[in-house]
Amino acid sequence: MFWLCGVGPATGQNLDPRTITLLSELVSIERYGELGRFVSHTAEASPTSATLWRDAYIIAAASDGARDAQLADAALRVLLAALFVDLKDQESLGAELSIEDPVIAMQPRHIDALETIAGFPGKADTIRYLLARSPTLRDRFTYRGYTVMRHAKDGLAILTESTTAPFRDLGRLPKRRVLEAAEDMVSTRMGEYASTRRVNLAILAPLVLAGHAAQAATLTPEVRHRAYALAIVAEVLKAALPSAPNDLPRATWVAQNRTLIAIEALDSPDPVLSEVAERMRSQEPSAAFFAQRFDRSAVAYREQARQAQTVPERVSRLWGEAISLLASRQVERAGRSLREALGLLGPETIRIAYALMVLRAGVVEDEAQRLFGDTTEKQWQVAKTIISDAQLDDSVRSSLDLDLAHVFKTIGRADIIMRHLFARIDAVRAMGADAERELESNYLYQIGSLTDDLANQISFEMSENDRWVARETTGYDKRLDFLHNLRPEGTLTQPGDIVILTTGKPYGMVNPAEDLATTFASYGYVEPRVSLVVGEVVRPEVAAAGVEAVRDWALAAENRREPLPSLAPYLKLLWIEWFSQVFEDYKGVNRFAQGFVYKPIVESGITTPSEARKRIAGQRGSANQRATLGLMLELRTFLESRYPANVKGVPSARVDDS
Repeated sequence: MFWLCGVGPATGQNLDPRTITLLSELVSIERYGELGRFVSHTAEASPTSATLWRDAYIIAAASDGARDAQLADAALRVLLAALFVDLKDQESLGAELSIEDPVIAMQPRHIDALETIAGFPGKADTIRYLLARSPTLRDRFTYRGYTVMRHAKDGLAILTESTTAPFRDLGRLPKRRVLEAAEDMVSTRMGEYASTRRVNLAILAPLVLAGHAAQAATLTPEVRHRAYALAIVAEVLKAALPSAPNDLPRATWVAQNRTLIAIEALDSPDPVLSEVAERMRSQEPSAAFFAQRFDRSAVAYREQARQAQTVPERVSRLWGEAISLLASRQVERAGRSLREALGLLGPETIRIAYALMVLRAGVVEDEAQRLFGDTTEKQWQVAKTIISDAQLDDSVRSSLDLDLAHVFKTIGRADIIMRHLFARIDAVRAMGADAERELESNYLYQIGSLTDDLANQISFEMSENDRWVARETTGYDKRLDFLHNLRPEGTLTQPGDIVILTTGKPYGMVNPAEDLATTFASYGYVEPRVSLVVGEVVRPEVAAAGVEAVRDWALAAENRREPLPSLAPYLKLLWIEWFSQVFEDYKGVNRFAQGFVYKPIVESGITTPSEARKRIAGQRGSANQRATLGLMLELRTFLESRYPANVKGVPSARVDDS
C-alpha cells in the first residue's frame, strides 16, 4: 500500500497509519459479508470509526475517480469499514449490508441513495439502464460512449442501446428490445417522440463510489458520519465532471448543499468537516457558474467582491461576476464589472490581466465597446505590462489557457477562445521538447472540442436562463433546419433518412447535442482514415445514400424560395465533413498531435472552401450563419496549415479548391 503514502501531503492532511495497515488487509476482500466479519473481529486493533470516516474523505478528495482505480477502491473500502464499525451492533442495518455481492459493484439501492442525496439520476433519466447493469470500480473507460434511446410505438416502450466499447451485454451495434411495464425502470410515460441520452462511460467508476457513499449517508444514524459520507459524494461527483452528462454539475451542487447542512447541524465542531465546509462555501460562486446558474454565480461573486480584503481577491471576484453576466447576455452590466476590475489591476493580478487581454482580443468590435466603453489605452498597457513583467512560464500559461477554454465554452462563446488557441499552438510548436508536444496535444484536443460549440451556435443560442435554446429566425421556418430521429411510422432513422417535420418539434430541436447526433447519424459514420502508422491514410468507407441525402437537404434549404432560405443544414454538413469525423480518431487515449493529419471529408462535393466562400460573398443565410461559416473557414485554414495532409507521403485531399 506504499502508493497511499503520498495521499496525505497531496490533500494537506495525513492518513492515520492504522488506516493504511487496515487497508493492506482489506484489499483482498471482495464481498460485503467478509468485510463485515473482518471489521467486527478486528475492531479492537482498527482505527476508530471517526478516523476511518475522516481518512475515507481524504482518499476520495485525492483521487480522480474516473482514472485512479486504486485510490477510488481504497476510499470505498475505508468507507465501508467505517460503516461496519458504526453498525456492527445494529442487526437490522448490518443484515442489509451483509448481502453477498461484490464490494466494488453498484446495486439498485446505491442508485436510489444517490438520487436521494444528489438528485441524480432522476426517475426519468435513461442512464438508469446503464447503472442497472451493476458497473464496478474496475469499469474505467476513457472517451467511450453509451447511447440509449426510448420511444413509443403502438403503446409499447421500445429501448435501443449501444456502446462504443464492449460493456456487459452491449456493444457498438444497437441492441433493441420492447420493455414490459414491470421492467421499465424509467418512470415516465412515453410520448410521441423519442428521448435519447449519450453518456461518457468513464462516469461509471466515480458513480459506483458515490453511490456507496450515498447509501452510507442514508443509513448511518450519526450526523457526523453522514456529513463525511455526503462530503465524499460531493467530492467524487466533482471528480467525475470531465466525463459527466450535462446535469451532473448540478448534482454536485446539490450534494455540496446537503453536506453544508449536515455539517452545520453538528452539536460540536469537527476540524476536518469545518475545513470542508469552509472550502465549499468559498466555492459557491464557481460551483453555481459551472452548473450554468449564471445569475446566482454573479450574485455570489459580487458578495465576495464586497468582502474581499485584498486587491487581487477583489479583482478575481469582479472577473467572475463579469463572465457570469456575460453568459447571461447582460453585456452592459458585465462591462461595468470589467471596468471596475481594470481600475484595480496591479502587479499581483497576473491571471486576471491575462484573461482580460484574451477577452478583449476575442470579442467583436461592437461587443468590445459595450464591455470596455472608453477604457483608456493606458489601462490596457498596465495589463500588458503585468503579463510581460511576470514572464509567465509555459506551464502557467497553458494552465491559464485551458482554464479559459473551459470558461468560454461554458458560456457558449467558443469564438472568443478559438483564435487564442490558434496562436498558442504556434508558440508551443516553437519550443520543440517532449513536454511541449504534450501541450500541443492538449491544445489541439480543446480546438477539436470547440468545433461542437461552433456547430451548436448554428441553430441555438444561450438563453437568459442559461440554457441552449433554438435560435430565433426571421422569414423562414426554423423547424426545417432540424432532422427527426424517427421515421413517421416510429422506427429509428438510418444513414440516408431525412425526416423533417413541418408541424410540431422534432425531438432534438431543444438539445444541440441531439441535433448534431441526428445529423451525424443521417450522414453515416466514416471509419478512421489515418492508420497507426503516421502518414498512412485509410480509404474512408462512406454510406453514399447518407451523404447524398444530407447534401440534398442542405441544397434544398439554401435554394428554396418560400419560406426564406437557410444555411443551417449546409453548416451542419460542413461540421460533419470538416471537423466532426476528422477529430473522431483524436478522442482516443493515445492522442498525439504529431500524428494528427487534418483530412477533411469531401464526399458531398459541395463543401470545398471555395464553395463555402461563395455563400458568404452571396450574402446567403442570416448574419449569424455567415459569421459561423467565417469561423469554420478560419479554423479549416488553420488546421490545413499546421497539420497538412500532403506531408510524409500522405496524399492531398481529393479536391480542387482555389
